[in-house]
Amino acid sequence: MRGKWEKRLIRTLSLSLAVVLTVALLAGCAKNKDADKPSASQASSPSASSASSEPSDAPQELLEYSFYQENDSPPQFADNPNDVLTPIVESKFNVKVSKVLYNQGSTFKERFNMLLATNDLPDVIYAQSNASIVANSGQYAELGDLIKQYMPNLLKYGSIDSWRDSFFNGKLYSIPSLWVDTSLPQFNDIYSMPGANWGLVIREDILDKLGYKYTPLKEIEKKINETQQKPTYDDFKIEPEIKTPEDLYEFLKKVKALNLKVGNKDVIPMSIPWWAQHHLANMFGVSSSWQYHADDNTVSGTPFGDKDGKEYFQFLNKLYNEKLLDPDFAIQKDEQLKEKQASGQVAVALVLMDAPSANAAVDKIAPGKMFHHITMPKKEGLVRNGIDAFNPAAFQYFVKKDFKDIPRLLKYFDWFYSDEAMDLIIWGPESLGLWEMKDNKKVFKDEALHQALLENKDGSIADEQYYKKGLGRKGLPKQYSKAFSAAPGLIGYNPFDWPRSYPYKVADIFEMSSSYVTTSALERDGKLLAGVDDLTNGPGNWLWSDFYNNKSAKLYAVKPDKFDKNWEDLKTEFMKKTKYAEAQVEMEKVFKERGLMK
Repeated sequence: MRGKWEKRLIRTLSLSLAVVLTVALLAGCAKNKDADKPSASQASSPSASSASSEPSDAPQELLEYSFYQENDSPPQFADNPNDVLTPIVESKFNVKVSKVLYNQGSTFKERFNMLLATNDLPDVIYAQSNASIVANSGQYAELGDLIKQYMPNLLKYGSIDSWRDSFFNGKLYSIPSLWVDTSLPQFNDIYSMPGANWGLVIREDILDKLGYKYTPLKEIEKKINETQQKPTYDDFKIEPEIKTPEDLYEFLKKVKALNLKVGNKDVIPMSIPWWAQHHLANMFGVSSSWQYHADDNTVSGTPFGDKDGKEYFQFLNKLYNEKLLDPDFAIQKDEQLKEKQASGQVAVALVLMDAPSANAAVDKIAPGKMFHHITMPKKEGLVRNGIDAFNPAAFQYFVKKDFKDIPRLLKYFDWFYSDEAMDLIIWGPESLGLWEMKDNKKVFKDEALHQALLENKDGSIADEQYYKKGLGRKGLPKQYSKAFSAAPGLIGYNPFDWPRSYPYKVADIFEMSSSYVTTSALERDGKLLAGVDDLTNGPGNWLWSDFYNNKSAKLYAVKPDKFDKNWEDLKTEFMKKTKYAEAQVEMEKVFKERGLMK
């Protein structure tokens, strides 16, 4: 939810969609054999981008399509006079985006229904959280068999069977911008980091005070840069591990006993944002999404539906009453939490609101030290699903069923998964003059541009010379090429990415550690789903609108002797208002439809 943009993508199904955005979001989507992957020599070949500017051999009539992006503001790519890629693609295929639509002050549902009523629906729609509205409208084509027939490049990177979250009533209506799970063995190179999710972070100076063994992140960073070797999870472990909620409880008590101060303020053992109640609940296998439990073949969701929900809030109640959890966590604003972290007042967190400033605070207290990630503790013996779903096909492109030439459009979309297209979006055409060949690799002619891309600051020369030309990884916020933005493509992976042309250097060891330590919190087997309609979304909506930011205080902030009554009262209210029992039956059907529930 909160945090860096990359994480939001992966966590995008976490809350009502959820995610974060996210990022964050995802199994079996990579190629099955190393032989199918573009090689390093292919990635550095100059032929790919130079061929991009060549028109197709056989002239075809102009094919235009209107495009709708699920977005509240005008997409940045809609009218970019500096876009050098779109003219190349249009010339090559004689395919053009005619107009770009967005929400325009309405919700997606309102705007979609208005366009439906006026018989003016766009030819192609990109949707994520509102994909079910499009799929269930009856206006967009079923694409499963057509994808198998016309999109071989796409299918090199992911089997349709792994896209189960994108099926509606057993049918596939969309082409994905495929999110590649770079934790899979076939992406085992230093440039391919696994997707990050949620875990806890602990100050390394406090680990020192309490006698824990670990390798400081800055030492890991130095080793990676020197050896050019990909790290493993074990590189980031602490000993003894904090494996269970009880371990965490004992650790927080030790932190409190240190009586640490920042000025005249006590160091808080643990502080989290109010919305992190949902993430911490994973310690007890609790989710605000629907989840399938393979151990007993059941479907449940929310603290009141999951079997250990009550135990989780009893645990939170214990932390709160013993002053191990920030007493202000539910009422503080994100900015206030950010200030606490940046002042060194927080020992354990779930997310750093501003990681650089928080880590700088630790470094000031204990030079060379920073916050250290650990995986989310787990109740002993618990079989749990992940915190967020990793759906490789979450970013969906729908094609109107009466579009005049769907096969040609799908062939066109398939090109964006080709080596040629992925090289072009990273390096641009040779005529742009950004790159040259060195040691059989493309590198930037201007080292200042390379440095600007590394630093990734707004307003740098990278904006003018690179991003506004339409170049850049698919899925980043700076997307300025109409052709590439209005078509699917790989998310989270590009075998031609420019960092691969240079010796590896850790850009952010804190973010890297998050990737390796927390990636196991992503649910890759399709066992975690958001609702599919108003009924099945009802329980999750109530949690976020009524419970977590308001009523949950009746559980964690009360004296233990009042807990049981409050739990039963809230559970009764929840079950009645959300029609949980009916929604649960409907979600059982969904899980059965997707081949999970027996």
